[in-house]
Amino acid sequence: MDIVDLSTLAHGGNGSGPQTATAVAEALQLYQERLAELELALEDRGWAQMAMFGAQEFSRDGLGHIVELARLMYRKNPLINRGVEVQRLYVWGQGVAVSCDDERANEAVQEFICDPGNQRALTGQQAASDAEKELQVAGNVYIACFLPASSADVLRVRTIPFEEVVEVVCNPEDRSEPWYYKRAWNEQRLDPLVGAMIGKMRTAYYPDWRYEPTGDDRPEEIGGSPVAWDSPVYAVKVGGFASDLFGTSEVYAALDWARLHRENLENWASITKSLARFAWNLKTTGGAKGVAAAKAKLGTTVGSSSGETNPPPLPGSVFVASGENALDPIKTAGATSSPADSRFLLLQVCAAMGLPEFFFGNADVGNYATSKTLDRPTEMKFVERQRLWRQVLLDLCTLACTSRGIEPSEDIDVAFPPVLEHDVDAAITALVRGATLDGKASVVIPDMAELARLVYGILGIDDADAKIAAMFPDGAASTQVGQQEVQLAAALADLRETLVKAAADV
Repeated sequence: MDIVDLSTLAHGGNGSGPQTATAVAEALQLYQERLAELELALEDRGWAQMAMFGAQEFSRDGLGHIVELARLMYRKNPLINRGVEVQRLYVWGQGVAVSCDDERANEAVQEFICDPGNQRALTGQQAASDAEKELQVAGNVYIACFLPASSADVLRVRTIPFEEVVEVVCNPEDRSEPWYYKRAWNEQRLDPLVGAMIGKMRTAYYPDWRYEPTGDDRPEEIGGSPVAWDSPVYAVKVGGFASDLFGTSEVYAALDWARLHRENLENWASITKSLARFAWNLKTTGGAKGVAAAKAKLGTTVGSSSGETNPPPLPGSVFVASGENALDPIKTAGATSSPADSRFLLLQVCAAMGLPEFFFGNADVGNYATSKTLDRPTEMKFVERQRLWRQVLLDLCTLACTSRGIEPSEDIDVAFPPVLEHDVDAAITALVRGATLDGKASVVIPDMAELARLVYGILGIDDADAKIAAMFPDGAASTQVGQQEVQLAAALADLRETLVKAAADV
């Protein structure tokens, strides 16, 4: 490295003004680079580099590689697959109920939920489960909302693969406010003349569902690509920070440890297989001739024209030898590692995915009745994800109404069943005590329709609304004194029959 005298350069040196300034700038840059290297050497290089790269958001290409690996590991690695499936089942395994007391709004909501295309894309049981799986593995779910052309039409939703969303454009003054999602995809169409799929690259910008500019701020094209104003996007992201433009795969932290766990078990299986190649250690006298004789004695004759003449000994047979001849089993105890040695690798996967060890097949670590008991952090993890999807469905159902000119006069109810099964007898007893005040006199007459709804919910019975409508055909809440006795008797009779059937099923 050339040595430059900065003091000489600062006073003009032997060069002219512009050349001297350039030389000073180059020298300062060189010294700053060397100083940075010296500072990096003061710390452990690996930790310093980790901190340097972790302080910024992953690039879009980097996230693409992570998602590609996460998808592969979900398909191939049983630990990653199991962790994703456990959360998916706890969140969506019991379905969800969506309703609204406002009749017109409820009609729009049910049409949106039950639309066949929406069922395939998001609102059906399988589609909703797939969306949860995608959210865990990719960290992002993009829902394109095709607004109805008239008040008689239905809001339709479709999901956009993460791989096709290449850029997020935000408000330049507020990074938390997305404006557009740039989509680049290969559109495949069947060419009937050649009988093959023909691909064509396309690019478009989709506005965020909350971004509604007017006038000049509402362009028809951006950079020559169309803006799909009639198909805004609802984006869901997890696994990153609030300032990140994209979410990060929730299984990313577990990938390395899951791979090490697999490799550790593969090594153990290879060692076990190699040790099983030889089962007995035979010592014989007579040199080469003795070895040949022993080999002939132990060898099979299957395949010879005379048939098997040297069958193996029966279980419990006795080996009789003379002199120094001996036949001993090869001892493998303590000669190899145990598969249990990889447990601490498994625990790292458990920690990364936020799930207890017994969910991954180790039933010895706890005696949990997992249908009724979970550790509190795991329970909150599932409940929080249900709340996330509740908000998504609530927003989409509200959009399904407002896009048709319907403003719900009542709140839309999105109800997930409890994550844990409650003691039915204890829940019913508590409900009865609350409704009757333990037999004490009350001036408040309970709403029998609502009481019936609560009972049906505790019992986990489907079509509760239809059953309640049949119980109270006039739509009354059974709080009118004149009808109380009749409605109460009918409601209790129906509930009693339901309880008997439920007990018989159990």
